[in-house]
Parts: sequence; structure tokens; C-alpha cells
Amino acid sequence: MTGTVETGGLRINDLLWPVSVDGAKTGDLVTVSVRPEHLAIEPGGQLGSIAGTVISATFLGATRRLTIRCDDGLHILVEEPSTATAGNRARDGRVHVRPDYAHVVALDREAAW
Repeated sequence: MTGTVETGGLRINDLLWPVSVDGAKTGDLVTVSVRPEHLAIEPGGQLGSIAGTVISATFLGATRRLTIRCDDGLHILVEEPSTATAGNRARDGRVHVRPDYAHVVALDREAAW
């Protein structure tokens, strides 16, 4: 995901994530990565959450991997315990995904390509 550095965090689409990026200044474009196990499905549109629709779910034993099509068209993977309830998902598959901000990692541009 790519966002713009602003005062108070990183703006990704319409969301301001409260993360800092070492060496970046206001206005810089920064690409970040978040592993699937550091994303969580949560109820409602909490501040900083990404809205989308579950398009597939794969049982992997102790975990379940969900593919989410975000409202902006981006596809992301979320890994959750298989025992997690579907209570945070609407009947139409609508969800809100929130990252664990401590695990948002800025990528070095050369390393990302």
C-alpha cells in the first residue's frame, strides 16, 4: 500500500494511519507492508479501518486466510484464527480491516521492486 506522509501519520486513500516513517517528510510517498496476521477484522467503520468485501476464505487448519477486496479495488489478505467468529462480518460479506500499527513496515523503494 502506498500513502502520503502527513502530520500525525500516513494517509492511505482517505485513512490516516498513526504510523511514523523514519526519514520521511510531509508530502513524501511511502509504500508500506503489513503481514496478513497483523490485520484484524473488526466491527463497524472504526477510525483507520479499511472497508471491503470478503471474496474468498481458505481454511488452513489453525488459521483461516481471507481475501478482501477493498472499496478502492485493492486486494488484501487477512489471516485469523480458525476459531474466530464471523460476527464481525455482515451477511453480504462486508468487513472492516484494521492493521496492528506496530507492525506496519515502510519498504525501501529499491527493496520493494
